[in-house]
This record gives sequence, structure tokens and C-alpha cells, in this order.
Amino acid sequence: MRDHEFIGYLKGLADRDDRAALAVLRRGASRSIKNRIAMYRYIANWVAEGDGHWNEECLYLIAALFASYPEAESTDGNFGESTRQLRLAKESESIERRFVALLAADTQALPNHIRYMVNLLKTENIPVNWLKLLRDLHRWKSSSRSVERAWARQFWRFVPKPEPDTETAKEHQRA
Repeated sequence: MRDHEFIGYLKGLADRDDRAALAVLRRGASRSIKNRIAMYRYIANWVAEGDGHWNEECLYLIAALFASYPEAESTDGNFGESTRQLRLAKESESIERRFVALLAADTQALPNHIRYMVNLLKTENIPVNWLKLLRDLHRWKSSSRSVERAWARQFWRFVPKPEPDTETAKEHQRA
């Protein structure tokens, strides 16, 4: 429930066109300590006692990424689906290599991989399901690797080509 409210809070900043807040949050992606401290004003009250370091990091990361790309929000799919759309749009094998590296990343490396992918998604105007991404990041450390598997299923899912209409196919054969 709190994740939903947090994303709503970020959307509210964008809807109100709070440029100062969004700029502070965007600069937080740089990971400089000065920029991170500036984010406290907007994020610290969302961190609950006992959240743990990783859950806190997730809030700061999502806030910075959202502030850099608030225009394109999706309520469908997971990050694997967004990245799949990117791969199809760019028709680039490097996207797949980067996605594999992202799936293999530990919590130390993951923020850099996510930041890079979000920047690529932004260049292609591919939306991100911010709420699902936040929830998935909270569960990244799971020993079952359920998030990584779910993203992989979406990224590499098989989509069969529609079979041609038999009448239309016969007409093309006659022509």
C-alpha cells in the first residue's frame, strides 16, 4: 500500500509541475552524497523504521528515475516487458546483453543497470510501470529470484505470428 502512495506522491510532483523537486530528485541519480542529501527533503519521510538499507535505496532510486522520466507511466507489464519493447524498437543485440547483465546484477550493481535501461527507454518513449518496478526492486534479493525470472519470461516471451486468413492466402496464390 505504501508503494502505491509513494508513486502517487511522485506523480503528484509531476502533475503539479514541481520543477524544483523533480530537479533535486533527478540529480539524485548521480549518486553524489551532496545530491543524495538534497533528496532527503522529499524522500526521508517515506522511509519507515526497520525498512532496511535495500528498501530505502529502492525508494531513492525510483524517485530519481521517475523524476528523469515522469511523462511515460504504464500500469501494464513489468520491467522485462518494457525492455522487450526497447529491444524490438532498437533491433539491437546489445539490449539483450545489457538485459542479461541486469538480471545477473546484485544490489550493488543493479541501480546502474536500471538507470542505463531507463535512459534507453526514455529515448524510445517506452513507458515504465513505476509501481511494479518499485515492488520488484524490493524483492530483488529474494533467493527464489522470482523477479528476475518474471522479467526474463516477459523479455523472451514467444509471440506467435498470426496465421494468414486462408481465403486471403488462396487469393495471393492465384495472383
